[in-house]
Amino acid sequence: MTDGLVSEDEAVWAYVPPGEAYVPESPVEEHLYTGLSVVRAGLTRLRDWLSGTASAATEPLGKEGALEEAAPLSDALRDQVAPDPTWTGAVEALDDVLGTDPDSTRAPTLVYEAGYHGAPSILEAWGMRHGAVVLKPPVRDRLTDEEGGAWAAAQQDGEGPWVLPRLERWWVRTPDGLAFVRSLLDAWKEGTLGQGVIGVDRHAWRYLRHAWPGQVTRRASLRPLSAGALARWFQALARRGGVPDMAVEEWGGGARVLPVPGRESERAADPAEEVDRSSFLRSLAAYSDGDPGVAWSLWRDSLQTPGPEASASAVAAVPSWSDVDRPGRPDDLNRPDLLLLHALVLHGGLTDAALARVTPVDRYERRGRLRSFRREGLLTKADETWRVTPLGYPVVCALLRDEAYLFDRPSDD
Repeated sequence: MTDGLVSEDEAVWAYVPPGEAYVPESPVEEHLYTGLSVVRAGLTRLRDWLSGTASAATEPLGKEGALEEAAPLSDALRDQVAPDPTWTGAVEALDDVLGTDPDSTRAPTLVYEAGYHGAPSILEAWGMRHGAVVLKPPVRDRLTDEEGGAWAAAQQDGEGPWVLPRLERWWVRTPDGLAFVRSLLDAWKEGTLGQGVIGVDRHAWRYLRHAWPGQVTRRASLRPLSAGALARWFQALARRGGVPDMAVEEWGGGARVLPVPGRESERAADPAEEVDRSSFLRSLAAYSDGDPGVAWSLWRDSLQTPGPEASASAVAAVPSWSDVDRPGRPDDLNRPDLLLLHALVLHGGLTDAALARVTPVDRYERRGRLRSFRREGLLTKADETWRVTPLGYPVVCALLRDEAYLFDRPSDD
């Protein structure tokens, strides 16, 4: 694989030991471009100020100016180019770890699921495909009245195998909430619950493994998607949507982002007709940490109609990476803000009542900050539950890492 293009020998989906789940790196030119752009813009403003010619015309070109002629892709074509994923390939890749027979999964196995909590659970889909019982958590208000091991045992169908997706939704960071999940994990580890597989967000597990003294030796992590894997996945989605022979370019006759399948190795007869290769997918893979739910959401959201200089094979376009519309980092963060965001990441979303129990943030301040984060595109609220948005997830995790609330990336285990 070169320059983020499609590699025929690279599988899109695979599970690896957690220590081998390396996140994609940003393109070198992205760092150079960002740094040089800042320096160049500063020198230009200084020169204009010294010469007395500073004006709006010398200000950096904003998104509106750079993309004023670009139009979003129609809803119908967007649904064809980037339809909702079925996750079938990811479920089949999990067979390599767990096997196709849930009865063969003897040792307690922990599967790190993709971090963005809005995507369907791949482990849950695997369990349903193979006839395992899918355990459901109690509502968080009942955690104080229940015992974790007993709650899980009550949902089992005899001694058959089971899966428990999204462990982050089975606890709250309170004494009673931790007692519930400790009881559950103890029963799982001791084998009293039979054969079962647990799926969990790695940030939640990083916290829980310090709150629970047990050890899990059999662990697997979804391998973060590289630029090449994203290319193959997006092309497969487009084929399923009914547009198998398409290319995607950067808007305005820019570089090729997705080549027409099967033509990525072809070279033009005339060197002058060679198409530049875009680093868009490498930037997308790095920005999302290879999380498929985040990457797909941003990809779908960025699709535009091709510009007048697009090639005949271009069905859609995307802006250059620096012009992609995504949430920014809030400037006025304080400790209560970080506590709220940290709680939402650890628990995969919480109601306002649950947030009141796990964070020492005043009711009115809490509600004001949550609404502010929603306006900024970092949070969403559905069914009375606040969750981090797919586009906001990388921003929130980066903020929490910078402030030492989160310490790990996928390659740190």
